[in-house]
Amino acid sequence: MKPVVEIYQDFCKNLGKIPLTFVHQGIRYNGLSDGFAEEKTEPITLQNGEGREFYLRHKASGLLFRLSLTVYPEYEAYEYVVYVDNDTSKDSTVLENMRWRIPFEGHTAVLKGITGDATTYYRRYSHRLTEVPYTFDTPWGRPSHICFPYFELEYGDDMSTVFALSWSGRWNASFVTDGAVAYFDGGQTNFSMYLKPGETIRTPLMAFVNSEGRDYDRAMAAWRRYFINCKLYKPGGKRMRPRIALADCSQTFTSQSLLEKMKLAEKRGITFDTYWLDAGWFRSSKPGEQICSIFETGMYEPDPVRFPNDMADMRQYFKEKGIDFLVWFEPELMRNEKESFLKCYPDFKEEWLMDHAFGEGVPLEGRLLNLGDKECVEWMFRHISEDVVKFNLAVYREDFNCSPYKVWVAHDEENRNGITENLYCQGHLRLWDMLHERFPGLQIDSCASGGGRDDLETLSRSSTLTYTDWYDMFPEDYLSRQAMTQEIFYWFPFFKNQIFGQRDMYHYRMNYAPLMIDSFEFVKEWTEKHTETVQKARKEFDRIKSYFYGDYYALFRYDRDDILYNGWMLYDREQQAGYVQVCRSERIAQGTDTEVVRLKGLEPDARYALKDFDGLVKFEASGKELMGHGFLLTTPESPYCSIILIKKI
Repeated sequence: MKPVVEIYQDFCKNLGKIPLTFVHQGIRYNGLSDGFAEEKTEPITLQNGEGREFYLRHKASGLLFRLSLTVYPEYEAYEYVVYVDNDTSKDSTVLENMRWRIPFEGHTAVLKGITGDATTYYRRYSHRLTEVPYTFDTPWGRPSHICFPYFELEYGDDMSTVFALSWSGRWNASFVTDGAVAYFDGGQTNFSMYLKPGETIRTPLMAFVNSEGRDYDRAMAAWRRYFINCKLYKPGGKRMRPRIALADCSQTFTSQSLLEKMKLAEKRGITFDTYWLDAGWFRSSKPGEQICSIFETGMYEPDPVRFPNDMADMRQYFKEKGIDFLVWFEPELMRNEKESFLKCYPDFKEEWLMDHAFGEGVPLEGRLLNLGDKECVEWMFRHISEDVVKFNLAVYREDFNCSPYKVWVAHDEENRNGITENLYCQGHLRLWDMLHERFPGLQIDSCASGGGRDDLETLSRSSTLTYTDWYDMFPEDYLSRQAMTQEIFYWFPFFKNQIFGQRDMYHYRMNYAPLMIDSFEFVKEWTEKHTETVQKARKEFDRIKSYFYGDYYALFRYDRDDILYNGWMLYDREQQAGYVQVCRSERIAQGTDTEVVRLKGLEPDARYALKDFDGLVKFEASGKELMGHGFLLTTPESPYCSIILIKKI
């Protein structure tokens, strides 16, 4: 496989190899050479790589194409994206069907990956490509619902590429092979538009990580290293720290009742790092009403009855105890009564509300704000910024409970198919860039009815804490939780799991994740044993949390529908240490049971010490032994979760 530096240099020397295709006035263009005149080139400065931006004039349309091409040599990764500017004084002619068509040279191509959130919930797939296209589509307009915009492709004798199509709206894609070459074709689904003066449109960003061998674990380890070191947003220049949080839906309490629960937890010796204030804290826009439902989003002020003085007493408590504050917002949607909302915000322009409603006839019905309008983005930024300062936020949690595609399409003008979506997606990324510029230490949580908006560019500005809403409906479905956790660790290094209901060590361990959340249910009925369990879980979490950014390996065959044993391993190469988590399913009969556990990613000739938290495992072995024969783990009951520390001697 050619090193990515050579791939990058080849592109720079011959822009005709850039695999962009589009149609203009009946002529199909392939690459950025024929029909283009290069105007200038500028360097791109990157912390772990380098890049160049090429400015190219498309002769027939007069539009300015900007190619951003970057490479990360240490991580065998590269990226490209194209922007198109109308820097003239008149409307352009129409561009159609702008897409990426990318060849992967090599026989017997196999496509691997997972499905998206909602309907399919991160199920693993593997497909040998043929001459019949294998297709993807995201009909709702949220990029990681139904389909997942990340892929692992194995081809030729020993080649693997993990790559992402990053688009935060509706995309589609297909894979096909002629036997010698596999082709990827993908892009914004709806694209046939002219540009007005001053407008800029763009393609999805494509990102690639190459590795040798047809080895899923090796390929995914390379992807994680690239994601963590090159793309992961680092608030204040530091990685997001793993933490334990308490959370609850804010409609169920007041500032006073919240503080009483916090002080009770403190009295019992229960500590946490973050408080998560979810939906329902805002005031109503309707005259005479004090409390609004969690669906009536649009306001930026707390309910003055339940949370007086803008939550001053809560904020003071958090400051004194060193607790981070996380607050839920849904700024893109307005579900209040329109006239009342406009009276509350006289500086808001009614034209910023898109005409076509979403979610008609259900509680989520509302109007979408047009983030394709730069003034609307500025208005939203001002109000969010005021709350970030007022609440002293550590984490700004943004939800998006809307399927926007039909609204975008209804808003398009004639010969402008896809323009609303394109400008909207750019506006949303611009909003987050503005927040990061003003608040460099702010962490953003991306949520869209769970994991609906988890494309690469969104997650390079945020984390996806709530990767699914499945657990809101089925909180005790720990078999699905095992399966989803196993897959999500491959792709995203920072997410949350939340414990509901039962609180024994099995259930706490099944929720160990970079953000582990408990809720205030634990204060309703309490015993000394509860205190001991929670404190033990906290100590265990503190012992493993430094490994969450390590290399990740799933240890058991993925089978969501027939789980007996499941488990994974996180190993930090700098610390030469990590942990193994093995989950024994409730489907196994009660009594002792023994399973073989084989580890991955170790040095064959090195020796390692293993010791678990329950006194079931304590021995030393070579990497070759641990990865080959493995070791026997005997557990006493079903279900059961073992945490085993591993360290190189």
